[in-house]
Amino acid sequence: MKSLLKAYQLNTAGALAQGSPASAVSFKGVGESLREKLSFLFLFKIRLVPLVIFFAVLVLGARVTTLFTHMGGKNILKEARASAAEKKDKSSPLGKLDTLPEKNKNGLKALDEFDPFNMTADQYRALKGVLDKGKQLSDREHSISEKEQVLQALVKKVDEKIAELKKTKEELKLLVDKIDEDENANTKRLVKMTEAMKPAQAAKVLEGIEFSILLDIMEKVQEKKASAILAAMDVEKAGYLMTALSKRRKIFKKDNPSKSVMKG
Repeated sequence: MKSLLKAYQLNTAGALAQGSPASAVSFKGVGESLREKLSFLFLFKIRLVPLVIFFAVLVLGARVTTLFTHMGGKNILKEARASAAEKKDKSSPLGKLDTLPEKNKNGLKALDEFDPFNMTADQYRALKGVLDKGKQLSDREHSISEKEQVLQALVKKVDEKIAELKKTKEELKLLVDKIDEDENANTKRLVKMTEAMKPAQAAKVLEGIEFSILLDIMEKVQEKKASAILAAMDVEKAGYLMTALSKRRKIFKKDNPSKSVMKG
């Protein structure tokens, strides 16, 4: 560039010194040649700028990569990739295959690879059979649950009925005890009345009463008084009464003084 300018200056100075037409023509040619060269250099310079920028970016990238590598960039990338893979495994349903038994691993892998849009007829029938079986099991479970509820209700009713029966039994026992107490009190009064009578008079009265009542009375009358009454009774009836008293004595407990026959 500098040499072109210098040549241009020399030619110009020479032409001006000579002042001839030929020199003017030569001066014009030199000017045009210089203009063309300057235009070429200008265009070359414009095209060279993007190339310089491009190569500068490449050099800068290489320097940054080298610096990143020296600072442990590869280890950081490995750790980042490992962390991303671990998160992906945890978020995936198959991320924990290593902790499962081999049978479950195979099942989950097959499920993950299964494509419902590419099923064969056999696969469709098998899948439909599994779904139908699951529905049957669900319905059966629901039916069993309903039956359990009905059974629990029945058990509750039975328990309530048993409680009512126990209560009724206790009430009946109290009622029977009250009746026995009243009968015993009534029998005691009849015994006292019989013992207050004369034997012949008592025998005559007792022969006319109900036999079960006669047994209750004669069972509690004093032995001496009972012997006199039996002697005054009809022989046949007295023998029958003695037999009944003997049988009753075997039935009742011997250690119950209130039920002893001929107790003095």
